[in-house]
Amino acid sequence: MAKVKDLVELVFGTNQARIEIDHDIDEFYDKTTFEYDYEHLNERNLDVLSSEGNKSGKMYTQTGDVLISTSSQLATVVSEHTANKILTINFIKVNCNERLILKGYFIYLFNMNKTIKKEKERLAQTTGVQRITATILNDIELPLPDIGTQQKIVDLYLKMIDIKRKSYKYAELIEKTTYNLLEKFFDNDEINKKKE
Repeated sequence: MAKVKDLVELVFGTNQARIEIDHDIDEFYDKTTFEYDYEHLNERNLDVLSSEGNKSGKMYTQTGDVLISTSSQLATVVSEHTANKILTINFIKVNCNERLILKGYFIYLFNMNKTIKKEKERLAQTTGVQRITATILNDIELPLPDIGTQQKIVDLYLKMIDIKRKSYKYAELIEKTTYNLLEKFFDNDEINKKKE
């Protein structure tokens, strides 16, 4: 076990009110953007090495950055579709020391591991804060197997996400097909003529 503060560097977003923006080019990384990245988490995005992303004093997201939403208490990785947005106070960038902890493993632990979920809940209850803070985050203890084991866990986690995503699409397809069949049933002229 190791504390988060011993494994990663946390970079906090900036308060939007304190950011001077160029309305023609600047966009904020927001809840909708985070949800897109969370729903599209995949190996390709995890394999990208993130950079500092700091341009003219603003913290920009880059493909491959690991981010935590302070309100939902979930982690994801920035995709190429949502990169180059200004990181706001609602998000924390996590720079993993990948000699100790893989990005994907950190995301798995943060989002799915029941021990970590309980730890986040316990710390939030102790402080009375529903948002995750630096103090809460830094004090969470993470199980730390070797890198090879972490990679196996990441591979299984990403397969689970892919299967879950495909099952949602399949369920939507079944629902749409069933709806169309039922609509055809009611649109059938012979049924309508029998009623008259």
